[in-house]
Amino acid sequence: MAQTDDKNQKNRRSVKNILVDSRFQLTYVLYFISFGLISATLVVAIISHFQKKFFELVINSDKDISPNLFLGFGSIMQEMATALAIFVVLYSILGVVLATFLSHKIVGPAAAIRKFIEDLKAGRFGGQMNLRQGDEWRDLEKDLNELSLILKEKIGK
Repeated sequence: MAQTDDKNQKNRRSVKNILVDSRFQLTYVLYFISFGLISATLVVAIISHFQKKFFELVINSDKDISPNLFLGFGSIMQEMATALAIFVVLYSILGVVLATFLSHKIVGPAAAIRKFIEDLKAGRFGGQMNLRQGDEWRDLEKDLNELSLILKEKIGK
């Protein structure tokens, strides 16, 4: 029975560790889900637009399948491929911009925290760290500022 309890405890810990900071992680999951849904919607809109153009071409063509129908279909497919290529390029650029922006909200505070810890290790206590509004890890900022003041009081430098 003790082995089963240990195994259940390990399983609970591993599931619990997936969302270490659930607010932080779920925020970024929602950003990427939203970006994906918007992108998929735009692709469907582009394809639907060209599908409509093709059906209009078929409806307006003679009852016989003429070479003009095939030429029109080829032209529509080429327009659709061009539109999708433009979309992929714009999507990639937007993805890079979004990833850079989001990673900056994480990497910027990490650098400030690292510098603050270096100051503490060097014995410079009592300093205060100030992260930008909207940066991640504001709770950690508060805790480190409190730690700095406690160390100043206890060590007296």
